[in-house]
Amino acid sequence: MINFVVPGIATSVQCLTSPINNEALAASASDSNLANISAESSLASSQAFSILGGLNPELYKPTYSLEPGEEEFYPDYHRGRVWFKLFYEPQNEQLVIHLIKVKNLPSRVKGSVNCCDPFVRIQLLPEERRYVQSKIKKKTCNPKFDETFVFQVPARAVNERSIRITVFDNERGKKHNVIGHIIVQLKEIGDNLGENTLLWRDLETEIDE
Repeated sequence: MINFVVPGIATSVQCLTSPINNEALAASASDSNLANISAESSLASSQAFSILGGLNPELYKPTYSLEPGEEEFYPDYHRGRVWFKLFYEPQNEQLVIHLIKVKNLPSRVKGSVNCCDPFVRIQLLPEERRYVQSKIKKKTCNPKFDETFVFQVPARAVNERSIRITVFDNERGKKHNVIGHIIVQLKEIGDNLGENTLLWRDLETEIDE
């Protein structure tokens, strides 16, 4: 009797992995990038336009900030605005006035820009003959002065005094034209008179101005 040996049959089957398709991966990555770009573009577009389809005003606001008392636009009837500081020194009995600037003065020639040569006169009331005067600024409707003036005022009389600030246009060869004025009663300033507080007032006109 002959014995036969049957070779063993492998029961495990090796799984073959299909080769990677590089072109398919590249196409998939490209599609993903396009989707990201499209999403970013859509987001930027939605930010640039409002819900109603117009431009979004939030993106076009001025980057600069306005100083205290300033406005981006002034009314048509506006005659100008004065910025100044008041400070009373009780030891020396001196009223110190710091004239800072004036803005939005009218041009003497309608339709012309900066046709104005302004200067400022400051009077201590009720003694109208006592006054000081600033330098003349040439060809500007928004002059910057940065000048300081001093009046001698007894401490007992401070609340009885007022100051009148008048802005003139120094037109050559003619009488000084009054643009407008303000009157500030010192008693209305109160405790701020000792703190060198920044103040601003709009110019007013009188019938004879």
